[in-house]
Amino acid sequence: MFGERGGVVFPLVVESNGEVLDRLGVVVVDRGAVPRIVSGADVMRPGVVEVVGDFSAGSVVVVRDEVHKKPVAVGRALYDADVIRGMERGRVVENLHYVDDRFWKLALRIKV
Repeated sequence: MFGERGGVVFPLVVESNGEVLDRLGVVVVDRGAVPRIVSGADVMRPGVVEVVGDFSAGSVVVVRDEVHKKPVAVGRALYDADVIRGMERGRVVENLHYVDDRFWKLALRIKV
């Protein structure tokens, strides 16, 4: 199941999309960032603990928590992976969809 926001099509953070999510670039965030991200905040560089894979600015990426590596959000990278690795501050991923948002709740209702 996929969603669309601002002209960007992205996979939903649901179990049935596991294989699709595994093919995306990954931004791993610390525990302190997770509550903000699952409230709709964009990903900020200080909360990023790891960038996995090579992706370009504009690519759809999955945001995972550092403890369990579970997907908590899907977003649009604002910079290339290598640039994010070298940054110390600033917004790095635009949050398009996150656990418990309207897309996630709809997917649960239709049991995807």
